This record gives sequence, C-alpha cells and structure tokens, in this order.
Amino acid sequence: MHLFVTDRFEEYKGAIKTLFSCVDTREINGENCLRMSSYAVLSKGDRVVWRDRRGRWRENVVEGIDEDHTDAGVERTHYCPNSAIEMRGDYLEDKRPGSCSAAVALASALSSSRWQVGQVDGLGTAEVNFYHTNAWQAIHDVADAFGGELRFDVSVSGSKVVSRKVSLLARVGGDAGKRFTYRTGLTSCTRQVSEEGVCTALYGWGASLETTDDDGNLTGGYSRKLSFAEANGGVKWVGDEAARAKYGRPDGKGGKAHVFG
Repeated sequence: MHLFVTDRFEEYKGAIKTLFSCVDTREINGENCLRMSSYAVLSKGDRVVWRDRRGRWRENVVEGIDEDHTDAGVERTHYCPNSAIEMRGDYLEDKRPGSCSAAVALASALSSSRWQVGQVDGLGTAEVNFYHTNAWQAIHDVADAFGGELRFDVSVSGSKVVSRKVSLLARVGGDAGKRFTYRTGLTSCTRQVSEEGVCTALYGWGASLETTDDDGNLTGGYSRKLSFAEANGGVKWVGDEAARAKYGRPDGKGGKAHVFG
C-alpha cells in the first residue's frame, strides 16, 4: 500500500512508518472514510494520499483523532473521511439548472468548488435546483434525483494531487458473480447493531409564522409552530403500531407505550 501525508495546505510531510491498522469503509452515496492506527502524529486537516490494490489513488482528510496512551507509546487512531467532504464549505446560494441532464446538474452542483465533473453516465433528465446549500449536499441531491452512484477520483503527480473529479455512474463496481458465505471465500464478517435509539412515533413541526395586526402590520410576535394535526384528525404525531409492539416501552399499565421522537 503506497501512502503518504501532506499538511492542510498540501505540502508533503512524509510517509507513516508504522501502521498498525488501516480500514477503508465505503458505502454507496454514504460513508466513505479511512481509519488508521499508528504512532504517527497527524493534525486535524492533514491529508492522507494513498493508492489501493487496484492502483486507484485516493485522498482522505484527518477530521478526528483518538489517542491511547500505553507503556509502548501513544497510539493514535485517525478518522479520515474522503477529501470530497471539503465541499461542505463550498456554498451555493441560488443555482437553478432546472430540467437538465445529469452532467449539467453535476457541473452546477460543483460550480463553487475546485472539484471537476468526471465520468457521467446517461441517466436521463431530472428537475434539479440548489438553494442556500453546499456543494457536498448538492452532489448528493443530484445523485438522488437521477438515481446514480457517486465516485470520487483523484490524480497524483509526485507528492501532489493534481486533479479531483466527481463521477456519477449508473452503478459503481460490477457483478462478479461471486457469492460470499460463512467459511467459504469469507475470511471474517462483523455484525454491528446501531447505537441509535428506536422511535416508534414522531411529531412533525413546521415554522412559526410572524403575526400581524388587523392592518397587516407585524406585531413582533410569532404563531405556534405549524403541525399536521389538521390533516391527521387533530393528532400532532404519527406512529407505527408494529414498531410500538416490538420496540415500545412498558406503560406501567401492562401495555406498551410509544417512544416519541
């Protein structure tokens, strides 16, 4: 594995000499990160540039750092999402490509960033507009609108990343016809239960509206938050009875109460 580190301004810092573990996690249009454990001292904002087994270069940026002090030294685990996450800081005030192709929509979504349009498959046309958002959210809105899958590509020359591109494909990867089963072609498998709580019923709230007097002048006050009670028989929440039966809390009366969110 070819891996080196630059600082936040992309000046070369060097290679990591001792790497205890390195896990690359990628989810279609979702989590895309690298977790590394080593003795290396990296700073928030440093960039990790590496080439995978297929020869593709990747770039991740250090966001989180955990330090474990042991007799042998300080072992650090660095959480490094894909560097495309930098587009959270690229603001889009008002872009309205409207009904257009995926390539046009993606170009508009990337217009405030330094990332360029990569490969875009023919995914038809869709209505896309961006209003007071950022480029990171915008490219995911494009993927949702066209039903495509995002891929992030970088090119490296020496110790510099010289290009960064976002591709929108009908499908990332392919079907190799292989089926993974326990003890056959699968060296390990981890099952993880989410730490998040389970809600069985949800309240829905809208904005509070500014109130006016009889002449239409603003009074400086606000109405109660909008709810969907009027369209829901006067009830301000919706619940799932099957979820309540499975995940509800004891109500103290022998039954099960909703868990609200």
